[in-house]
Amino acid sequence: MKIMKVRLPSSKLIGLSLIFIMFLSTFAFSVLQSTIFTPSQNVNMPESRIVNYRLSPQQEELIIRSGGTIITFIYNPSCNECLDQKNYLENLAMRYTWLFLETISTETNYTRIYIQTPLGQRSLENKTNKQIFDVICELAYQPPVECVLS
Repeated sequence: MKIMKVRLPSSKLIGLSLIFIMFLSTFAFSVLQSTIFTPSQNVNMPESRIVNYRLSPQQEELIIRSGGTIITFIYNPSCNECLDQKNYLENLAMRYTWLFLETISTETNYTRIYIQTPLGQRSLENKTNKQIFDVICELAYQPPVECVLS
């Protein structure tokens, strides 16, 4: 009895190998997608647009990706001008739904404002309310109508 050997041409062998690899990669992708690439925790927007703590990096990223603006206001609570500026920024945050305000009190003698948007970020020190609003207008993803009027 003679045993027959089946010989496949090399082009068919290469084709079958590629089909087999593609078939396995489909399953590998689904396994990797469900285990490795799934975030371990759910990130939510802050409950209020005005907070007195630092947002998590994940929350900041979520706000920026959704077209929002984050203003971080670092101030000394004993400074009267700083409290006026804080009130101004709180009013802006209540007026515009895309604006989030972090107020951080500190014992330092300076006031610093960080503005982050999808279009960039800026650090401000000892600026007037008009100067702050001008920077917001410059960096905001969807600037308010008042930017055109001022």
